[in-house]
Amino acid sequence: MSVLKQNWKIVNADDQLSVWERILVNRGLKTVQQQEAFLDHSLHSFYDPFLMEGMLAAVNRIKQAIDNQERIVIFGDYDVDGITSTAILYILLSELGATVSYRLPHRIEDGYGLNMRFIKELAEVGTDLLVTVDCGISCKPEVEAAKAAGIDVIVTDHHQIPEQLPDAAVAMVHPKLSDKYPDQELTGAGVAFKLADALIKTYLPSNEWAAKLEQFTDLASLGTVADCAPILLENRLIVYRGLQRLSGDCWPGLEALKKVAGIENGTQLSTYHLGFLLGPRINAVGRIDSPYFALQMILNSGDKAAKLAEKLDTVNKERQQMTSTIADEVEARLANKIDGAQILLACDEGWHAGVIGLVAGKLNYKYGIPVVIMQKQGDKIVGSCRSPEHFDCAGALRANSKLLMRFGGHTQAAGFSLEAKNLDHFINAMEAHAAKLYDPKNATNELKLDTTVKADNLNWDLHTHMERLRPFGIGNNQPIFHLPGQKITDLKEIGIKKNHLMGKVNLDNGENYRFIGFNLAEHVKGVSNGSKVDLACQLELNSYRGRNSLELKVVDLKCD
Repeated sequence: MSVLKQNWKIVNADDQLSVWERILVNRGLKTVQQQEAFLDHSLHSFYDPFLMEGMLAAVNRIKQAIDNQERIVIFGDYDVDGITSTAILYILLSELGATVSYRLPHRIEDGYGLNMRFIKELAEVGTDLLVTVDCGISCKPEVEAAKAAGIDVIVTDHHQIPEQLPDAAVAMVHPKLSDKYPDQELTGAGVAFKLADALIKTYLPSNEWAAKLEQFTDLASLGTVADCAPILLENRLIVYRGLQRLSGDCWPGLEALKKVAGIENGTQLSTYHLGFLLGPRINAVGRIDSPYFALQMILNSGDKAAKLAEKLDTVNKERQQMTSTIADEVEARLANKIDGAQILLACDEGWHAGVIGLVAGKLNYKYGIPVVIMQKQGDKIVGSCRSPEHFDCAGALRANSKLLMRFGGHTQAAGFSLEAKNLDHFINAMEAHAAKLYDPKNATNELKLDTTVKADNLNWDLHTHMERLRPFGIGNNQPIFHLPGQKITDLKEIGIKKNHLMGKVNLDNGENYRFIGFNLAEHVKGVSNGSKVDLACQLELNSYRGRNSLELKVVDLKCD
């Protein structure tokens, strides 16, 4: 067993292949054609947007609205995906001459998706066309109300398709409505990007298509990474090209956000920067303040964008503190239940609904079991569930839907609300559901290692090949190598909390590589200088004062 108590699963491959070839084959890229397609990042690799269900009808209705100067309103969501989706369509439609405005819901006051109050407001101001982004597919009553009020609705969404579709809409644009579209895992920003693609193809000469579409890759990539979409197929292309744009000439508002996030000019951005530096700052205002701050930052430049970026940074620090405090409270409250638990559930009136999902995610990652965190709001409870791969959040809520007022989400992340009087019944039902699904083999996490390597394999040539696999993310994780029988020396604990481990790996080919293992220090008390260990590690580039060197990031290790 490893120091992190993980079962290592080393993927088998033909030893006659090079390390690079083994990695490609292990990812299902077995033919030259598959490999070339995976590594092709050209704009012309994007799929035809009109393959997506509802796209032609949506473009035709938008064109009619622009031609007739009808009033268009874009309705988005309060998270990164919804905010960037809104920005993409608002910017493009404005450039195409549309009379267009936007509306974002407030997480606490409005909740997710369309509501009847908003439909009434739209009717009162004479709205002709409502376009939803990152929402709407589950809003059948609201779409019907809009139609009755004389408002046409175009739904663009990517969320789970309900049993009853909002078929009163003049168009529903969703990659999963049919199997015609090759990438079924686009986010809301990805769908908005494809609608933009279709509109650009409709309005602009073919020789202007590429430059115009490229302008929206940064926004689409942010929404894609922040919404935890698989970095495969078209998502991979969106993120690759978006990272190139974010590393250079992106929207001024995003440039301001990069600055407050501490990203220096000239930095080649990765999915890390999107998922851990930029995305959380945008999400923070949607969680505990107003998402309009983030959208206005994207749409502005100069001093106004800079001030709004600082606002996002300040709110994000508040969000971080709030998340940490609540997580500590949950752990203290459940201290006697954590060992052997199959699911953790906790509720408190004082916990902010905007961060309970983050708290659930943090504790799910720490303990490897489903976590449900809830806030009591008068006679109502709102909650968020996060889970490891072996537990289906949305499925668990669906199984207990009779106790719920509303629920939705995905396999590993879902949200819900219920009447406060049903809280105890809900907790008991979820615990029973988790117990029924419990399998002891899931109590130990599995770590997938791409292939076993020798010391001689860890070189600049391999690093160059690994860079071709970027961008990394869900579905395309950075390769983890199994490097057995290596001696480690110069061990020291680093970081403010002394929770990280640093040292040297004395490779059996005579080379010495520096290594770092984040959050490993407390787990390796039995390891000393000179110990021989098996490493689960990644090959990294270390740049310091203009000098580049290779180092290892140790993910886990086993002692002799």
